[in-house]
Amino acid sequence: MGIEVAVIKAVVFVASVVYQNKKTKELKKKQEAAAEARKGFTFTVSGEAVPLPVAYGKNLLGGVAVKRNVTSGYTSQTITGTNNFNQGFTNTTASGTKNEYLHVQHALCQDGIDSVVGVKVNNLDYNDADQRFNHLIRTYRNGGTADPIATINGLPSTNLFTGAAYASSTFKLDRDDPQYNGEAAMGFLVKGRRVRAVQLNTGVYSLSTSYTYSNNPALCLLDYLLNTTFGRGLSVGEVDLESFYNSAVVCGTNVSTGRAVSGVINGGVGTRNIPLYECNITLSSSNTIRDNIESIMNTMALAELTWSSEGKYKLLVEYPTSTVEQDALVDAAHYFTDDDIIRDEVSIAWPSAEERLNQVTLTFSNEHEDFKSDSVTWPKSFS
Repeated sequence: MGIEVAVIKAVVFVASVVYQNKKTKELKKKQEAAAEARKGFTFTVSGEAVPLPVAYGKNLLGGVAVKRNVTSGYTSQTITGTNNFNQGFTNTTASGTKNEYLHVQHALCQDGIDSVVGVKVNNLDYNDADQRFNHLIRTYRNGGTADPIATINGLPSTNLFTGAAYASSTFKLDRDDPQYNGEAAMGFLVKGRRVRAVQLNTGVYSLSTSYTYSNNPALCLLDYLLNTTFGRGLSVGEVDLESFYNSAVVCGTNVSTGRAVSGVINGGVGTRNIPLYECNITLSSSNTIRDNIESIMNTMALAELTWSSEGKYKLLVEYPTSTVEQDALVDAAHYFTDDDIIRDEVSIAWPSAEERLNQVTLTFSNEHEDFKSDSVTWPKSFS
């Protein structure tokens, strides 16, 4: 009997290795494809129709330039943006004889975001002291309202950007000594969608009626599943709120406290607590719903989206913090028999020498450096 058990354990181990190798390769391909897609969102798009992304958490968006107008003079109007960025620009009516005012509008992403906390102009801070910038940038976290300054300066009043967060910018150009070298490349530092939390009151789980900013992956996934515009379009009754509540608690568990942070998106130099998982992601609305759900799931290691016994979507996020909790995830009383073997033979192909790594370098967009490309290597050489 001992030999049979050992053989069964060996077969299970080999099958597990084969499965995990396969899943690792699949995940790698998906991550590479997602990384390429995210790069496209950081550059300003002009002159083509593209789907607007869905932004959760902290992001850098280039936006889609949709309308431009050049005027000789400038007509003042009330500034009404949700977040506004002024550098050297005087919001008073001014006449002119040259085409020195450029008005540009950018669609950023699906609306409902929290805020635009910073703007990059030609990859520099909008208020860079070493530049001769002269601009007024207005950003709107929700669409449906025309920008008064854009309208009075010749852009259509029908530019309501329904369903989209957008930016409307005015640049005063120096024609003799251009400070922008053509139309400026824009980058918008965004805190993404506001989502609803799951509440627990006297043993009853319910969905909050108010929306607040959060990059908790469980709450971002719940928002995507319920959204009827770009998401799965489920009703609240089709999801297991208790499981999402418990998963949100796990995701929000602080694993490091008082860590030093920097970058405009983090409010500058300071400290903050680091939760177990965060969802800082841009999703393409042209992707399938399944792919976008998997992208959000990938921000929570080992998360599973299953069905409950009531036929509801149920999210499971396990994070054992001790050996006792880890052992509790496994049925120690289960005994493997021949009935558990589903294949008589198992073949295994080990990775080639080129695929077996003893050191890995990961490149990523560093939020502490305003999403500049950065890298980290593990383990360190000669360690």
